[in-house]
Amino acid sequence: DLPDLEALEDAGLLDKAALRDGPLPSPLLDDDDDERAEDGDLD
Repeated sequence: DLPDLEALEDAGLLDKAALRDGPLPSPLLDDDDDERAEDGDLD
């Protein structure tokens, strides 16, 4: 369904855990992603 995300993940730019957490984690929003990850969402 999301070939773009799969392509990025295949290239090693995205983790499957990140794909579960949100639609498209951006490096510019790393602070927000880190806060959610530390909240135990990516246990």
